[in-house]
Formats: sequence, C-alpha cells, structure tokens
Amino acid sequence: MILRLRRVAGVIYPPIFFFLFLLIAWQLYVEYTHYPRFLLPTPYEIMSEFLISWPTLVPHFIATLLEIVSGFFVGSIIGVILGIWVAYSKLAERVIYPLAILVKVAPVVAIAPMITLWFGFGILSKIVITSIISFFPLVLNMSAGLTSIDPSLVDLMHSLSAKETEIFLKIRLPNSVPYAFAGLKIAITVSVVGAIVAEFAGALAGLGFMANMAMAYIETPLLFVLLMILSFLGIALFGMISMLERIFVPWAAARGAR
Repeated sequence: MILRLRRVAGVIYPPIFFFLFLLIAWQLYVEYTHYPRFLLPTPYEIMSEFLISWPTLVPHFIATLLEIVSGFFVGSIIGVILGIWVAYSKLAERVIYPLAILVKVAPVVAIAPMITLWFGFGILSKIVITSIISFFPLVLNMSAGLTSIDPSLVDLMHSLSAKETEIFLKIRLPNSVPYAFAGLKIAITVSVVGAIVAEFAGALAGLGFMANMAMAYIETPLLFVLLMILSFLGIALFGMISMLERIFVPWAAARGAR
C-alpha cells in the first residue's frame, strides 16, 4: 500500500510543482516587468476574473457541454456504423475513405460558416459541425479493429459452421473494442475544438460566444478564464472515456499503461 502511494505521488507531484512554479514565475514576471495587463494578465487577475464571472458563465458552459456531448455522440455512432461498413465492403472502403479524408482535411473554420448558414445559429449547427470533426477517428479505428484479427480464428469459426454474425459478435467485435476506445479518446478531444469553432462561426450562447465577446471588448482575463475552463473540460471528458475503457477493456488499459 505504501509503495503504491509513493508511486502515485511520484506521478502526481512533479507536474503539480512544475505548474505552481510556472504560475509564480508568470506572476513575478508581469509584476516586475510592468508588462501590459491587457496583453498578459497575472494568474491572480485571472483567478479573480474567474470568481467574478463564473455565475454568468454557467449557462454558457452548459450550452457548450451539451453541444460537445451531443456532437460526440452523433459523430461516434456515425463513425462506428461507417467503420463496420468499411470493414465488410471493399466498395465502401473505396468510397467512404476518400470522402472521410476529404471531410477531415477540409478546414473546419472554412466549413463552419456554411453549416451555420444552412442550419442556423442554434444548437443544431453546432452538433453537425462537432459530429463532422469527431466521426473520422471512429471510422479508422473501428475498421482497423474489425479487420486486424488472426485469420486462423476466423478459419476455426468457419470449421465449426459458425455464421458471419457469430464471427462478428464473438471474434471481430471484441477485438475492435480497444480500437474503438482509442478512437473515442481522440474524438472527445476534437469535439471540444469543433464546438468552439462552431460557436465562433455564429452562436447565441456558449463559451465560444463569450470568447468572441471578450475579444471584441479586449477582456483578456476573461479569455484566459475561458481557455482554462475549456482545457479542464477537455481533460475531464478525456478522463471519463479513459475510465470507461478501464471498466470495459481493462486488459487494453493495463497494456497501454506499461
């Protein structure tokens, strides 16, 4: 037990102390160089702004969180379905992959205004944009997980007169679960980016909407507060997916931790 606590402390304490060192250095640098505060506020000013603005930011935080989760959910479902289709159809692989890559490489900043015009300034356009940016990792990882299996296992199932449905449920699907979780962890992080970019393109609420307002009025401390909230939100969502991975595929999570 003591050794385990020491191991955990050895992992947690160094980044915490380094982060505190950076905050202190940041504070001292701005204070003693008299750097313009509207360009770089001190950590103290940022925390003060957080405490003052948090009640106002709560509904915007909820709006952005809803956009992220909804877009991630829709994008993941689409990605899983397309990944299964690609794994079982060469024609789908030749058709879906180029289209998926085209959507992936297209700058989301460029397509976000068009989608906002088509679907309006409400939550629907934000879900569409977040889904577009988050489905691609699931397509790649799901198809890879379904196809990267030992051929001898499939031959064994065929020798036992197993149907393709049984092979899918007993061999291919379990093998694809760790791949799917790897795709989900990528998708949830880019979903945060997608939702914010969508709000930048046009929104009536959300943290991206507040960031636009803060930039218009040069409220730099508020911009740092929004960045801090989004960073911790992304970390928390990533941690939730990692926790689900440890629950459903503990062998994969343990292998990745080595």
